[in-house]
Amino acid sequence: MSTSISFLGLGAMGSALATTVLDTGRPASVWNRDPRRAQPFSDRGALVADTVERAVAAGGPIVVCLLDHRSVHDVLDPVGAGLAGRTVINLTTTTPGESRELAGWAAGHGIAFLDGAILAVPEMIGGPGSAIFYSGPEAVFAEHRELLDRWGESIYLSSD
Repeated sequence: MSTSISFLGLGAMGSALATTVLDTGRPASVWNRDPRRAQPFSDRGALVADTVERAVAAGGPIVVCLLDHRSVHDVLDPVGAGLAGRTVINLTTTTPGESRELAGWAAGHGIAFLDGAILAVPEMIGGPGSAIFYSGPEAVFAEHRELLDRWGESIYLSSD
């Protein structure tokens, strides 16, 4: 797969996810509220975007790894209408109820949505022992499996 990936959120875990993908040579765009966190990714070949709109403009799946549920809405709500037909992979730590709410929000905007729970620390991403549980439409999981497997063992749980 050579489709660009957009990474929103470059804390410790978001940076690990983006680095693992960039190490494969796959094109990516990155955005972070504090642009200083995104700048080192320019040297790795990523497009460093100064806005969320620019980060997601390249197309492809959007990987979200932010502080919390509210921050996901703060970042995605302003661009939600323009994401119809796209896939959002949320790896932000949320509760089951928050994940269901985000899935409903995504469906309402015509966005394919996967929610993931990471069972690893950032240093483990892309290596042995890293695992991520996913829920959402099984077809979306299958479509992006090659990407998901780069971060660790990908385990599909269910549509809910």
